[in-house]
Amino acid sequence: QEQSLQSLFRGEWPTAEPPEFVLSLPALRPSACDVDVDVAVCGGTLGILVGCALQLRGHRVAVVEAGPLRGRAQDWKEEEELRRLVSAGLLTEEELHRVAPLRFGPMRCKFGATPASELQLRGVLDVAVSPTALLEAVSARFKAAGGLVLENSPVREVRIHPDGAALALGQGGAGQGRMLHSRLVVDAMGHRSPLALQARRGQRPDGVCVQVGSCARGAWARQWRGRGDFFVTEDDAQYCGPRRCARAQLFWQSFPSSGGEEERSTYLFTYLRPSEQ
Repeated sequence: QEQSLQSLFRGEWPTAEPPEFVLSLPALRPSACDVDVDVAVCGGTLGILVGCALQLRGHRVAVVEAGPLRGRAQDWKEEEELRRLVSAGLLTEEELHRVAPLRFGPMRCKFGATPASELQLRGVLDVAVSPTALLEAVSARFKAAGGLVLENSPVREVRIHPDGAALALGQGGAGQGRMLHSRLVVDAMGHRSPLALQARRGQRPDGVCVQVGSCARGAWARQWRGRGDFFVTEDDAQYCGPRRCARAQLFWQSFPSSGGEEERSTYLFTYLRPSEQ
């Protein structure tokens, strides 16, 4: 990704023609396959949520993940968003409190150095979530309902036939050399998805968000345990770039962490228009 970003800013885009990952074929699917389901969800970190919801509604679902099924160390959501997982049957109330043990607020939103430029927001990214615990709970419910998880099984190719889709799974894990048939394919592989790259046909991104983050521990973090920074800047746009002629506005976010009252996560980011400047 670093090389792709450097090429983008030098004006060398696309770096290569994206391969034909999805093929449309006029013939019916071959009858031989290893797995036959109603829905194939590609990408497990987010896809397990969609897959579980569909499985609980009576569809036969397989979630295909290129690596091990795991989440980030920490994330933040809204209470209303998490409640939807409970109403959809993906989590129980007890599991919700285990998955999201920390609630805080208000969240600060500030543009400028004066107090008049500050807003206090509630109900915005004010719940600390453990993605690992979330995936464990939803994955267990998905499997108990009859869902199939294929980890370490990258999708090499998707073939679209008149009677459905055929997915060729790559090397590794339970999906080694397998052919999976489905009526519907759901792409949950993120912005680097080969399906998305093929659909964009090398189209240059209009903008880029660059970000650095940290998770720090110390007694100093206790004073901010009950609140967070949602979108904060105290400076004007600054000149940056190799020629010091591009302007960028720096923002930060800062959150309490479910790792303890002395732990805090902070992100510094900005938005750029790709150019050599």
